[in-house]
Amino acid sequence: MSAPLIFGGLGSGGRISSVILVTVRAQALNYLCSEQKYYKMKTTAKKASLSELIKSDTPVLIDLFATWCGPCKMMEPVLKQVANNNAGKLQVVKIDVDKNPAAAQSLKVRGVPTLILFVGGKQIWRQAGYMSAAQLQTTIDTHLN
Repeated sequence: MSAPLIFGGLGSGGRISSVILVTVRAQALNYLCSEQKYYKMKTTAKKASLSELIKSDTPVLIDLFATWCGPCKMMEPVLKQVANNNAGKLQVVKIDVDKNPAAAQSLKVRGVPTLILFVGGKQIWRQAGYMSAAQLQTTIDTHLN
C-alpha cells in the first residue's frame, strides 16, 4: 500500500516553486514536480527519489509536520517567510509524517515539527520544535554562509 505525500518548495511572492507529490512504497520514494500557485496542483514534470532531492545543488530544508500539531501550524507562516527570503538559495520541503511514516522513519523523526537542513545530500542541522522566522533565518545564514 502507498500513501501520497506533498512537498512544497516555496518561491518568491507566495508561490511554490515546485510541488512534489510523493508516493511512499516499501522500496522507493517517487515524486512528481509541477509549477503552480500555492496549494493548487496543475501539471507534472520529472521523477526522482527523495535522496536525489536531498542531494540537489540547492540546499534543502525539510519540515516534518503533522496536521494536528499546533506548533507545526505555527511554523507554516515562518516557513513561507524564510522560503521567500531565500528564493533561489534554498528549497523548502514539507512532509506530513502521518501520511508518510516510512519517510519519517528513514529520517529518524521522533517529534514534530522537525526541521532538517541538507546541503549536498548531507544533514548539516536538525531541530525539533517551533522556531521564529528570525531564529530560523539566523540558523540558515550560519550554515549556508
